[in-house]
Amino acid sequence: MTVVEIEAYKPDLMADWIAALHEMDNPGLDGKANYGTYPTLSGCLAAVKPVLRRHNLAIMQMVCAADDGQPDRLVTRVVHVSGSFIEDGGVPLYCENKNNPQKMGGAITYARRYGLLAMIGCVGDEDDDGIIATPFKELPSQQQTPEQKKVHEKLEPTPVRLTSEEIPFDESEAIEDHNAWVADAIAGFKKHKTMLMHNAWTKVNKPTLDFLETNKKDLYNKVLNAWKKKKENLTNE
Repeated sequence: MTVVEIEAYKPDLMADWIAALHEMDNPGLDGKANYGTYPTLSGCLAAVKPVLRRHNLAIMQMVCAADDGQPDRLVTRVVHVSGSFIEDGGVPLYCENKNNPQKMGGAITYARRYGLLAMIGCVGDEDDDGIIATPFKELPSQQQTPEQKKVHEKLEPTPVRLTSEEIPFDESEAIEDHNAWVADAIAGFKKHKTMLMHNAWTKVNKPTLDFLETNKKDLYNKVLNAWKKKKENLTNE
């Protein structure tokens, strides 16, 4: 999401918008998937629309295209009875195959939900207080429970092993074995039980993934496809 853009504000729009925001609350978690519960788009709209209506406001969400004509982002706009409006910069539409209506529809629904929640200042996800994103050794001592340690052990960056054709092993002649790293990564996806963990894996291993994307595209695509398949399994896609 980008910084909110404001066009032609009028005092009555600001007054109504602020009043509506004060009444907004996080939507209920009415959807279920393998990774837990979440607020559905219909649930979010059901929670938001009555509040907006009471304050002369309505919601619009529009798919915007890139220069090539392909769907590029989902823009959320709050319109006021005066004709003024507020809109965000758009949520990017990430989809493996934008020519597949079903997959594109799923990406749009996902973007609509997150764009709407961000616009109204509400959330629909678990808040782990940054535990997943924080290296275990940097957590306060009172937070270092055995359960958290187990999670972080799974999320530590996976080092790239060194290999060498020399026998015995000659470290000075060793090279990074990215084939083995990719194989280990794909095998490790079986341990990912939630999307929180699955997404966190990409963050902690970003340096290696960036290297593969630039220098070893075939290996990058291999691990990326496996990651997407696991994502589909976790999200029931």
